[in-house]
Amino acid sequence: MPQLIGREDVLSGALQAIRSPSTAAVFVVGDAGIGKSSVLGALAEELAGEASIVRIHGSSSLAQVPYGVLSPYLADLPVEEADSPVAVLRAFWARFDRDRASDKPPLLVVDDAHDLDPASAAVIVELVSANWARLVAASRTRPGLPDSMLQLWYDGLAQRFDLAPLSPDQVQDFVTARLDGVLLPSVSQFFAGVSGGNPLYLECLLEEAQASANLVRSHDVWLLTGPVVTQGRGLADVLKNQLLRRPPEEREALSLIALAEPVPASLIERMVGSDLVQSLVDNQLVSVSEEAETVLRLWHPMYGEALRHLVSASRSLQLRQRLLAHMDSEPKSAEGLLRMVSWSLECGVEVADGPLLKAAWLASKLFQNDLALKAASMVRDPGLLTQARAVMARAYYNIGRYREAGELLEHNFSAEADLSGVLTGSLLWAATRTALGHSHEQIAADAAALRQAVAPERTLGSGLPDDIVAKAHQRSDLVELMALSLEGDYAALTRKLEELSVPVGTADERPVETRIFCYVMESEVLLASGRAVQAQALALRAWELLPEGNDELFFFSEFILVRYLSAAIEAGDWEAAETALARYTASSSLGLILFGGSVNSAKGLILLRQGKVAEALRLLGPALEALRLNDPQHLFSLSAAMAFYAAATLGEQEQALAYLEDFTATEDAGARYTRAVAATFVAAGEERLHGDGRGLDKLHALLPEAQRWGLSGLELQILCTCVDLGDLSQLDRLLQVTAAVEGERAGAWHKYAGALAAGDGELFMEAAEALAAVHMTHAARECYLQAAEAFEADGDRARARTAETMRRSYDDELGLETDGRQAPARPVPDQLTKRERDIVTLAVEGLSDRQIADRLMVSVRTVEGHLYRSYAKLGVNRREQLQDVFPG
Repeated sequence: MPQLIGREDVLSGALQAIRSPSTAAVFVVGDAGIGKSSVLGALAEELAGEASIVRIHGSSSLAQVPYGVLSPYLADLPVEEADSPVAVLRAFWARFDRDRASDKPPLLVVDDAHDLDPASAAVIVELVSANWARLVAASRTRPGLPDSMLQLWYDGLAQRFDLAPLSPDQVQDFVTARLDGVLLPSVSQFFAGVSGGNPLYLECLLEEAQASANLVRSHDVWLLTGPVVTQGRGLADVLKNQLLRRPPEEREALSLIALAEPVPASLIERMVGSDLVQSLVDNQLVSVSEEAETVLRLWHPMYGEALRHLVSASRSLQLRQRLLAHMDSEPKSAEGLLRMVSWSLECGVEVADGPLLKAAWLASKLFQNDLALKAASMVRDPGLLTQARAVMARAYYNIGRYREAGELLEHNFSAEADLSGVLTGSLLWAATRTALGHSHEQIAADAAALRQAVAPERTLGSGLPDDIVAKAHQRSDLVELMALSLEGDYAALTRKLEELSVPVGTADERPVETRIFCYVMESEVLLASGRAVQAQALALRAWELLPEGNDELFFFSEFILVRYLSAAIEAGDWEAAETALARYTASSSLGLILFGGSVNSAKGLILLRQGKVAEALRLLGPALEALRLNDPQHLFSLSAAMAFYAAATLGEQEQALAYLEDFTATEDAGARYTRAVAATFVAAGEERLHGDGRGLDKLHALLPEAQRWGLSGLELQILCTCVDLGDLSQLDRLLQVTAAVEGERAGAWHKYAGALAAGDGELFMEAAEALAAVHMTHAARECYLQAAEAFEADGDRARARTAETMRRSYDDELGLETDGRQAPARPVPDQLTKRERDIVTLAVEGLSDRQIADRLMVSVRTVEGHLYRSYAKLGVNRREQLQDVFPG
């Protein structure tokens, strides 16, 4: 398996290789659309001053024509010698030798070398082997380089570089440049996942996203409001060219696989033969994966969308009938069932209510919302309508249409509906009520109504199955737990958890959903009381219990994740928090559309806890815009409070006041604990902004409530914030709380409080090391500053210099000004966007527009446009003046 390397490494490695006397040829290899031609162009431009460039372009239409691609150089070749390799070689060389403008050594630059006819490839290889010319060629991985060129590699005369897809960061830059605006990170993660980092696919995806109504711009931030339904139009021509080169039987097999994927390999092999399937796999048109059974898919998901749109409706129906004639069972995978139902609906074939509801259920869980709504709305069986409405509610919830979701679920709860159907959406109904801003009393009333619905006096003689009665009691308990959590009544929540607990030494036979809820809620109670380490362990235990592919409409993964992250952050276990976020984003492509704002809000909180305020603000601004559209967990007010604090700390008064206005409009939303944390950030931000002591007064006023409710974790945060603002009046209480609260973060703050109380330089140094160990860089910086002052006061100048050196290193890391203030989050000069800054930086370094375009993988026109806008912003008229006004 060749090692894939990035574009910049390919460029530098290829340049070094072709300049080496021992290398006659360089091959750049990769999938279609991966950027080989761009690399080839950059190499040719870089080597133009050293060699005479001869460009040759392979062509699929000339692949069977001997010397077809060389014909522009063979005009002087006599017709009778056209089949002589020697005569062709001489004619080609003579024409080149006559036309070249200098004595520089020739360099053959061959694009799409996989489309060369064998005769042309042999002539090129002969020139290279005879040391008349050097060669730089680009080829697709499949069908690959011509055999004669591969021989150069086997003989050690050539080096091969396999081009890797774009990295997530490169996708972020690529999409940002195309959209020319700020991008929510979860949006670029979605594009990276769907495109696989392939620039061609990414370009096609962006074009379709911009043409859809689901990619929107809100306050200069680009967001996805729903999945991009890829029609594959941009790939249609690429696919047509590939398909035209395949035999008719292979084209039909590809159409079958595209329409039914994932489709059992054994089924397609029965229909078309195993040799043909293997040929498709070998040519990287089809991939094989082992799931419940061995299944086939097209090589790339976007291929499937493009190819399905190339098949006519009548042909699609014929292929479906042919496939069904060979099928001996229903699809075993959820994805396979979804595709079969979707294919049937596309063909206008009637689907039974059972498969329709099941497909709708699966589609809602996989965020395929259009399919979920369409399939669920077609269910006609009265006994299934309650469940169908619950599935539609989940689909509406997915796209942030909480009112429509609520109306469907409220109908289920208020009508004399099938109780089993009501239970299906009971947890989702509580979550929807929360998203709509309903009170905890309303949710508690729903729990009581469920319990009353199965009271003995109502069920006696009703014939209601025992399992339904038991499930109603269970769901009532879980909904009540959600109400108590929203209220923030942790004493009542603890009592309810004790009521639901299993005696020690007794086997836990509670339903898995009950166990998960109890662990998660107990984790929340532990976190609030300052036991973050135990809270994190319990949330992890709940995560491990979650069955793969659970059949609940409720968002169990996110329900657990938010508690796990909260505990990990308060414990100072940043690595665990970041790992959990990375795993979630990697496995939740479409889920990021709904929860992307929440994810970036959590990342912002991590950065604030670490003191990286400017980085946090860069995340929180886009996160807020996402939460304006979708805020299922009511994190908008907390995120606005954090953004206000960050902007105020950075001295961005106008921006801070805008965020404060956002907070004020929503401060009563969400759980009590979340509101209290938000109030802490707002009070701190007001103190940063005005410095008149009123913010500190508000922080002090929050302390009695935190103590009354036993919220040691919240009290710790308030006390730490006071110290961060220079208020040491609560130092004794901070020492008491940090001694009782769990986690390395609390331990580091305990050392800091002790050093502040003693005023001892060595204690400050120890505290700084402890704070640095948990990556609380800003607090560590303050410790080193105070250590230097303490040592200076004691006359220990050597230790003072050591502490001062450490403090300066943190100034650099945090981007602080010389007076210790954090630099603004904006680029410098602050008028420029990130993309403009990148382009101007490269221009100042002396790169041409073409070189900048190749480096950043954008068009020359894009570079020119950004430069012209940058000139206007910087007040210059030409490129040469940038050096004087741009610091780089």
